[in-house]
Amino acid sequence: MKWTEEQEAILNSDGDIIVNAVAGSGKSSTLVEYCRRRPQEKMLYLVFNRSAKLDAQQKFRDAGVSNVDIHTAHSLAYRHVVIPHAYRVKNNYSVYDIKNILNLKGTGFHGYMIASHISKYSEAYFNSTYFKPKDMNYRDIIPTPKGREFFDANKDDILLGVEVFIEQMHEGVIDVNHSFYLKGFQLSQPQLKYDCILYDEFQDSNPVMIDIFTKQECRKVC
Repeated sequence: MKWTEEQEAILNSDGDIIVNAVAGSGKSSTLVEYCRRRPQEKMLYLVFNRSAKLDAQQKFRDAGVSNVDIHTAHSLAYRHVVIPHAYRVKNNYSVYDIKNILNLKGTGFHGYMIASHISKYSEAYFNSTYFKPKDMNYRDIIPTPKGREFFDANKDDILLGVEVFIEQMHEGVIDVNHSFYLKGFQLSQPQLKYDCILYDEFQDSNPVMIDIFTKQECRKVC
């Protein structure tokens, strides 16, 4: 295959690279060739979802490239967090689930509102780079004045609920969700044992994975 001047610049680079390319421009095939030319290196190829992972696995097999591990952000975090702790995984928790798990005081609308804020606050924290839930200003992301007013009146109960909810997942009392173990992976400050990490569709990644990726000490391509 004949490579363009831009592709050859990527293929011959020996440093960190940011590749800005539109769909259909040959980005994936260029990254496969990048790995093929470095058979002595151990590489990690990160993709956005399971479908992209299966597609990448096929492309690397077809090219005869065997020095690359292919993962989504969540499959990588699963190996490092869920498996070692033998966590059980649940897709998500409804407001009803959270209200029952935390045995929230208050009936009817009030209890469900507390649970709703706990759910949203937890998810915002899981997808942030903050170390603890209390470090982030959840109030600023509440979209409505009434929502902010309710939060102000019940802030302590909501934050306590968030902390207890997360702690129960951490201790294995309840199943963990996918956002929890990805956040746990980030908080562990992993240093992955690769010579190079390539991150496909980097623009779609969340702050948690960006933080993990940028802190790696190896060569990086996104």
